[in-house]
Amino acid sequence: MNLLKKWLNTEPYLIIMLIVLTPIGGELKFYPFEDSFRVSFGTVVFFFILLQMKKFPAWASGIIAGGSVFAFRVLLDTAVSGHLALEEAVSLRFPSLLYYVVYGTLFYVLQVRRFRDKPWLIGATGIIMELCASVVEMIALRGAIDEILTVRTLFQLFVLAIFRSFFVLACYTMIRLYEEQARERQMKKEKEHLLMLLSNLYTESTYFYKTLAHAEHITATSYQLYQSLHHAKDTESLDLKKLGKTALQIAGEVHEIKKDNQRIFSALSKLIHEENFQEYASPAHIAGLVIRIHENYAESLKKQIVFHYDEEGQHPAYHVYTILSLLNNIVSNAVEAIPVNGEVSLSILRKENDVIFQISDNGPGIKERNHHVIFKPGFTLKYDQAGNPSSGIGLSYVKDTAEKLGGSVEMKSIPNQQTMFTLTIPIDQVSRKEGNGR
Repeated sequence: MNLLKKWLNTEPYLIIMLIVLTPIGGELKFYPFEDSFRVSFGTVVFFFILLQMKKFPAWASGIIAGGSVFAFRVLLDTAVSGHLALEEAVSLRFPSLLYYVVYGTLFYVLQVRRFRDKPWLIGATGIIMELCASVVEMIALRGAIDEILTVRTLFQLFVLAIFRSFFVLACYTMIRLYEEQARERQMKKEKEHLLMLLSNLYTESTYFYKTLAHAEHITATSYQLYQSLHHAKDTESLDLKKLGKTALQIAGEVHEIKKDNQRIFSALSKLIHEENFQEYASPAHIAGLVIRIHENYAESLKKQIVFHYDEEGQHPAYHVYTILSLLNNIVSNAVEAIPVNGEVSLSILRKENDVIFQISDNGPGIKERNHHVIFKPGFTLKYDQAGNPSSGIGLSYVKDTAEKLGGSVEMKSIPNQQTMFTLTIPIDQVSRKEGNGR
């Protein structure tokens, strides 16, 4: 009893569909060979539901389906139409019960569910199950086996088995195809999210590295202050030794910050260079990621933005996280700058040994008086709803990183017409090097 309850709790919605839809499908019928055989869609529904089930045993499904079809048809014959007595209706409809029991049992014995990825085997076993179940049903109905095992009868049964089995197979394959496409879309979405996360982590690792350099400088300066104060001769007006100890304490605390940052930087670097991640990809692939990510970003901001992409020249695979971290900063600014409707264009060109990224938008533009400070750390034209300014480090990061790689970034803006950022990077700095991991 507990085992039956456990089975019923595994896939209850499919069991309900089995009980309801199988009898109804059984009443949708036609006669392909004059009046010899009645072909219904009950078997089609039953076979299809069996393929969808993962845990509930097929032989139990056969009993449930057979019982529901038997009860439904007896009810129609006695209570609805009233043309048959109860005993006659039971005798007439009992073979249909056997049909579904045999079909479900064979499905269980042949372990058809293991063929989920082999459609032709599902179709072949479906024909076998259909033939066997039909023969048992006809024997129970007619009682004479010699009337059934004729070439003509077996041929008709075989044709019907092919029709019903492969009809189910076609529906099943379409659903599996849809599921695979949905799974692929989900995986693609998760991968894009992961790449976006990694590109952001790559940006943060660069700033952590700069913080380490600043912390080292502060530590040295604080220690020099300590030395100066410690050896000072004038101690009458100030307690220089106390001040020296304070300065030394500050140096120690800053040094502790430096060690913490070193640990964080080490962890981030290990994550970014993990071999399991796809570190290099084609320009079209990287551009596709940037566009899809910012299409979603624009949608979240309730903006209608059209993205364009163009590529020229022969390109190697580029380092995904480096390029993403640079392009995301510029494209995000373009999306945020456009009021409601607009266009953003991304072009990737090759000029000799350089790769050139051009990002343009038709937003309000940047005023000429701000051109010389647009790449300075802390400068921003963006404010949130509460009036708090943005960090203003995005474009400064792009400039610092580009120059560190031996490249450059330029900006040209015509108010209310076009703003274009041109990012130039040596190809050998962002492409895979021979004999090296990068």
